[in-house]
Amino acid sequence: MATSLPRAVESINFDFIEERSVPLSEQVTLRVSKERREHMKLISRLSQPHRTVFQLTDSVLTAFIRRFEIASQMRFLDSPLTVQATDALPAPDASEIEDYVIPADDQTGLKVAKDVREALRRISLVSGKTIFAITDASLEKFATQFDAASRYALISRFRS
Repeated sequence: MATSLPRAVESINFDFIEERSVPLSEQVTLRVSKERREHMKLISRLSQPHRTVFQLTDSVLTAFIRRFEIASQMRFLDSPLTVQATDALPAPDASEIEDYVIPADDQTGLKVAKDVREALRRISLVSGKTIFAITDASLEKFATQFDAASRYALISRFRS
C-alpha cells in the first residue's frame, strides 16, 4: 500500500547530493548502528530526486571530512572540494562527537568509497575518535536535520 509523503518531505531538494558512482571493488563496509542504517534507508526512499543509501552516506561523510579539513587546515581527501554539498549537508563538529560502544547485535554495515573510509581513518587518528563514532554521529546529525526539515519523525515511522 503506497502512502503519500508529507508535503514538507516532497519539498526537500536532494540535488546537492552527489550522484557519485563507485564500482563495488572500490567500496568497503563501515560499521554503523542499525538505527542509523534504517534512517538512511528511509531517507533514500523519500528523497526526490531519488538518491541511493550509498550516495547519501557518501555525501554526508564527505561533508564531515571537508568540514574537518577546513577546521584542521589538513587535507584528508584527494578529490577537489565540493562546496555545494559541504555547505548544504549538516556535519557535527569533531568536538561534539562522543566515543561510545554499542553491542555488536545493534550494529550493521553501510557501504562507502575506499577513499572516504581512508580519510575517516586518518581523521580518527588525528581526532582520537573512533571511525564508528564519527560515522554514526555524522549520519545521526543528517537524519536529525532531515527530521526537522521535513517535520517527519523517522523513528515513529519504524514503530508503527
